[in-house]
Amino acid sequence: MRQSFAAAILSACAGAAALIGGPAQATPGQYVMGWIEQLRLPAAERVFNAKLDTGATTSSVDAREIETFSRDEEDWVSFVIPGRDGAEDIRLEREIERRVEIIQQDGEMEEHRYVVILSVCLSGTLHNAQFTLANREAFDEQFLLGRRLLKDVAVIHPGEKFLTEPGCSGN
Repeated sequence: MRQSFAAAILSACAGAAALIGGPAQATPGQYVMGWIEQLRLPAAERVFNAKLDTGATTSSVDAREIETFSRDEEDWVSFVIPGRDGAEDIRLEREIERRVEIIQQDGEMEEHRYVVILSVCLSGTLHNAQFTLANREAFDEQFLLGRRLLKDVAVIHPGEKFLTEPGCSGN
């Protein structure tokens, strides 16, 4: 059976990662990552599982108790990332970057969400990325990483999980 070129590259990269004991680079600056990876949120010094979703444009984070306020004539938001499995809740405040409308598949508007910038460590690198604040209570992973973050960072291996480390260089 013939493998596609992309499948052959993914296979070679995954094999190289196993041999050298580190994440495989697909192209300079891009790593082969599984569909679930760990990331670290430096603001809370906590590691989370994240679903990598190329179908989503913007990343999202499980956020509750969302309250807007004004600081220095700018719009800000306070929110809680709920603790799971006995972990403490994390309260954060961030400036609002923008507001998005979420549209259902039938074309009806479902809700508005705030977008903030969060710093996350993924595969040894610190990324400042846009995250929508969403209730992800029904999902196993509290973070979803979308194309805006992943496009220059990852090649996704849909059959694997946890191919990288959640830390940042120098941390």
